[in-house]
Amino acid sequence: MKSVLKKIALVLGFILVILISLEKVYDFFLLENRNIKASYISKEKINAEVLIEGNCTTYSMIYPDIIEKETKLKTYNLAEHNSGFSENYLNLYLYLKKNKAPKYLVLLVSPESFDERYDVFTSYRFSHLLNDKIVSEIVKEKDPNYFKWTSLPFLKYSYYSDEIHFNAIQGIKYYYSNKHLPFLVKGNRPLDHVPNYTKSYTLHPKFIWNRSLENHFIKLIHLAKKNKIKIILYESPMYTKDLKIQINRVDFLNKIRKIAKKNTLDYFVFDTLKISESNSNFYSTNTLNNQKSKEFTKTLSQYIK
Repeated sequence: MKSVLKKIALVLGFILVILISLEKVYDFFLLENRNIKASYISKEKINAEVLIEGNCTTYSMIYPDIIEKETKLKTYNLAEHNSGFSENYLNLYLYLKKNKAPKYLVLLVSPESFDERYDVFTSYRFSHLLNDKIVSEIVKEKDPNYFKWTSLPFLKYSYYSDEIHFNAIQGIKYYYSNKHLPFLVKGNRPLDHVPNYTKSYTLHPKFIWNRSLENHFIKLIHLAKKNKIKIILYESPMYTKDLKIQINRVDFLNKIRKIAKKNTLDYFVFDTLKISESNSNFYSTNTLNNQKSKEFTKTLSQYIK
C-alpha cells in the first residue's frame, strides 16, 4: 500500500513540476510577444508624446501617423479592441513603468463607457503579468471567476487556452528572431473592410450608469495627472439620426462634463460635424469608416495642437 501511495505521490509531484515549469515558459514567451500590447509597452521604450486611449472605436479610428504629421508630436495608439477604462488604466500604468510620461493623453469617453453592458475586460491580455500587484488587483476585481483559479499551476493559461497558446508560440518566434516591433507599429488597426451600416443601440437604448466604471475612469485621470500628463477628453462623431435612439444621452453627457469640470478638464463632443449627417460615413452608430476616420483624426489633431 505504501509503495502505491509513493508512486502516486511521485506521479503527482512530476505533474506539478511540469505544470509549474510550463507556466514559467508561458510567462517568458508571452512577455516576448510584441503583438500583445501589454508586453510591448512593458519591454520596449516607445516614449510617445501623445498617447491615444479608449475602446475599440479608438483602436480602429484614430491614426497616430496623421496626428504626428499634423502636430509634429510622436504618437502611439494605446487603445485595444474590446476594452474599457479598466484596461485603459492598466495599459497606462504598464506604459509608464517603462516609458517617459507623454505630454498628452487623448481619451475617448462616451455614454456607453459607463454602462456595464458595454464594458469589456480581457483578462488573458494580462495573465503573464499577474505578479504585479496593481495588475492582479484589477484582474481580480474585473474577472473574479478567472482569478480564483490563477493560484493553481498553469490554470491562468489553461482557463483561456484558445486565446493563449497561439500568443505563446508567437512569442517564441519573436524571441528567436530578435524582433522588437509589433505588427501594428503605431498601435491602431483600421477596419479591414467597410460593411453595411448597422445600428449599435437597438438592444440597450437607455444607458445605465455604473459607479465602478466611473471609479476606474477617475483612477485613470488621477494616474495621468500624477505624472503631469495633459488630458484631452472627447467623444467621437455619432450618426446624427441615431442620437435619438439614445434616450438618456444628454443626461450622461452632463454627468461626464461634471466629472471633467471637477478635475479641471475639457470634454469635447463631436456630434455636430458634417460627417455625422450621412450613415454612408459610418460602420456603426459611433464608428466611422476608414476614410472618414482619417478625416476625423485630422480634426482631433487640431485640438491637440
